Amino acid sequence: MRRAQDSLNPRIPGHGDVMVLSPENDEENENPHPYWYARILGIYHVNVRHLGPNSKSDHPQHIEFLFVRWFGCDLTPEPGWKAKRLLRLGFVPGNDETAFGFLDPVQVIRAIHLIPAFAWGHVTKYLPRRSVIARGLKEPDEDWQLYYVAM
Repeated sequence: MRRAQDSLNPRIPGHGDVMVLSPENDEENENPHPYWYARILGIYHVNVRHLGPNSKSDHPQHIEFLFVRWFGCDLTPEPGWKAKRLLRLGFVPGNDETAFGFLDPVQVIRAIHLIPAFAWGHVTKYLPRRSVIARGLKEPDEDWQLYYVAM
């Protein structure tokens, strides 16, 4: 993370949003956005012991990972300094297989500050059912439709 300055805590609203480098490239998309954004839902670790025929050691390996909910970028209208518009994000719908995932903490570039787009209001379309895990305790029924990424 940013020289060990950012602190992430998914239990505190606004302290669990992160950015990572996008794995998209120019061949897949004509104008890929350089970053992906996610909200950390949980920080976990496991001790894994690989005992298969290709195992190099029978000692447990400590692995840390993040359970995340992904945001999708709204690139219309075009964001940026020239356009004088902040980038807008919205959650990937919960029925999409890419809405949730696991992330290596090493991939996190830095924490981000998201500003709810109050004019767009709350929605329940991203996750139709009550979800304390995906939304937290304060707003288990609704998500903001859009967020602005503070620059």
